[in-house]
Amino acid sequence: MDYLRGNLDRQVKLKELAKVACFSEFHFHRIFGEVSGETLNNFTTGFVLKGLLVFSICKELFDATNTIFRRARKKKERLLQ
Repeated sequence: MDYLRGNLDRQVKLKELAKVACFSEFHFHRIFGEVSGETLNNFTTGFVLKGLLVFSICKELFDATNTIFRRARKKKERLLQ
């Protein structure tokens, strides 16, 4: 799972994961499902969606914070004039 987390920026194939874990593709897929409680595809899709959600929230917070600072700066500039 750490290997998956470290490579979310690209598509990791079942064959590659099985090789890293030293299992056949069949056994890796079966064991992964038992350990994680979901398929490899659902697991990776969930990570990507969570990553997009976190990015979206961070962007909204940045935009809101940026707006607040811009308003405060404008207010300060008006007071100094």
